[in-house]
Amino acid sequence: MKNFDNLQPLRRAKGGFFSLLLITAFANCTGELPLSDLINNTITLKVLGTYESNNPYPLGFTDANLAANIRKDDVITATGITGSNLTLVPTPPEPTIPDIALFANAIKPSDLKYYIDIAEIRLAKGQGKSSSQTISDYWNQFAIDRQLLCSNYDTADGRSLANCRDQNGIGRLADFFNGGFTYPAVDVPFDTFNHLGIYFRRFTVAPSARFNGDGSYYNGSEASAKSAVTAAFDNRTIYAFDIESYLQNPYGATSTEPLMFPLQRKDLALQIVHDKEPYVMEVRIAIHNMMMVHVAQITNDSTTATSASNGAFIFAGPPDWNVDHKFNDLTNLNRMGGAMLMTARTYQPAKVGSINITGGTATSGEYFAVMPAGTAYATPVSVLPHAATAGTNTTIANLQPGSYDVYRMCDKRRCLTTSTAGTCDATDTNADGFPETAAPCGTYIVSSGISTPVSIGSCSAACP
Repeated sequence: MKNFDNLQPLRRAKGGFFSLLLITAFANCTGELPLSDLINNTITLKVLGTYESNNPYPLGFTDANLAANIRKDDVITATGITGSNLTLVPTPPEPTIPDIALFANAIKPSDLKYYIDIAEIRLAKGQGKSSSQTISDYWNQFAIDRQLLCSNYDTADGRSLANCRDQNGIGRLADFFNGGFTYPAVDVPFDTFNHLGIYFRRFTVAPSARFNGDGSYYNGSEASAKSAVTAAFDNRTIYAFDIESYLQNPYGATSTEPLMFPLQRKDLALQIVHDKEPYVMEVRIAIHNMMMVHVAQITNDSTTATSASNGAFIFAGPPDWNVDHKFNDLTNLNRMGGAMLMTARTYQPAKVGSINITGGTATSGEYFAVMPAGTAYATPVSVLPHAATAGTNTTIANLQPGSYDVYRMCDKRRCLTTSTAGTCDATDTNADGFPETAAPCGTYIVSSGISTPVSIGSCSAACP
């Protein structure tokens, strides 16, 4: 603390000025932020759980069939599960009792419940931390407040998910799937950042259930089979399946770094500017309308083929657009990573333009998307587009001025059991939940405040 005795004459002459100096000095002593730091934060961080950057599809799309169903592993049939072919003694049968098939086929998009715990979101430059850098040099302290999102506050033991409730987790999840929720963040230095990571502490989904080796419900009833699958969330036990652990490693490989802690991109071009205009950083993760019903086999009993130790779990997770998950592929049972995709972009709302699609709309389940002009965008597509909208909508909004390639994104590729496990060398006209084919529409210039028209006739007549 400073000695203010030498300011006495000043106080007598200009008491108001001295009071301001005194307040400022004590603010510096207590560690409180200066007033300028409190009012000059210009960033809004929006986090979305959708493929679309604006105007997302409603849950289950608008197609009656997709609204009533959810996509499923191709080994799930109307009567059971195919493709076990295990070498146990005795060889367990393929689960043919209707319980497992009835449960898997009855799950609807509206039945899914999500419990997501995000630890933080961080920004960096470069492709990784070098030996000469400290963590504080590498990762910017950008958005480090933990955020909880949940479908409800119920637990397995009757206690509430109090922290998620206190954070309005249900409302935040609804925003996550409908335009994005605002994640607490602070300004970062003026620069261009190519690296962004989202740290997932937990990602669990319900409903899920356990089944015996013959396909019957574990412990004889649907309620028992569902209650046999639990996960930890926010220090509570809930009835749900922990898919985060399944997504940490690529299929068929043990990753040297987890894929969900963080889920990251190192090829972005996030421009942060400080020209007094507020800006938005938008982070998108493809989850909404991208989920799929999966089956995972367990084999722990070499003597009793139909026991629960040789059973299976039914659960929902990201679609298998990038690999073929075999029911009997026990080696890679807990490796499904790489299907969860993320991207990020920045824009200043005062300077954006838009692209307007004219001449019709796409089929429900398709999308219109843009990438910066000249971006390599080969089919099958394995990254999220810069911005996108539902194909039944006609406007891609909030685009910074520039030149963009426009695409019609189509869901026409699917992995089949004719593939080698872990590859995707067969195709089908059935949708798998991810639009990995692209029909180019052309390159267009977006200007500030202007809506650029794009005719759907300039896209391919049909999706590939």
